[in-house]
Amino acid sequence: MSEIIIFLGMPGCGKGTHAARLATDFGYKHLSTGDLLRAEVDNATPLGKKVDAIISAGNFVSDDLISEVVLKNIQENQNYILDGFPRNLNQAKILAPFLKEKAGKKLLGVVYLELSREVVIQRLMVRGRKDDNLETIKTRLEIYFKETLPLIDFYCKNSTVYRVNTNDDIDVVYKKILKTVKLK
Repeated sequence: MSEIIIFLGMPGCGKGTHAARLATDFGYKHLSTGDLLRAEVDNATPLGKKVDAIISAGNFVSDDLISEVVLKNIQENQNYILDGFPRNLNQAKILAPFLKEKAGKKLLGVVYLELSREVVIQRLMVRGRKDDNLETIKTRLEIYFKETLPLIDFYCKNSTVYRVNTNDDIDVVYKKILKTVKLK
């Protein structure tokens, strides 16, 4: 049975950076919802135009829409790291039966990258994406605390959660992840 690792944390905490590196180092396929959605926007698909309007307003794409985009990419028989999905309890409840019943995958655990709100704002303001402005960042953080943070309790009850503080340098954080998750 192949495995899934989920990366959770605030915007700007390093989910994408560390998920991609871990995927490369251990032969997992990295599925970033942000990358999947940005590809739709960049290709100006009908879906991409809808997504662009939603993201530009600082909101998240609907659960059904993002679930469809992500789940259609989990058809192959290999290990995956999910970055940015699930983002709320509804998405987690869509993902769980899909992994077990349709994709034959085991949830290895959740890597929760912790970071202070102040550092998140600093990081995002210098990241340079068009949707990274102070008003949008504050909206995204409000949504994160309301919708995404409850996933930690959900996964603590249903899986293993690996908590990693990401206030350090990128390489230090990556070493913490390796030490905590202990992949083979």
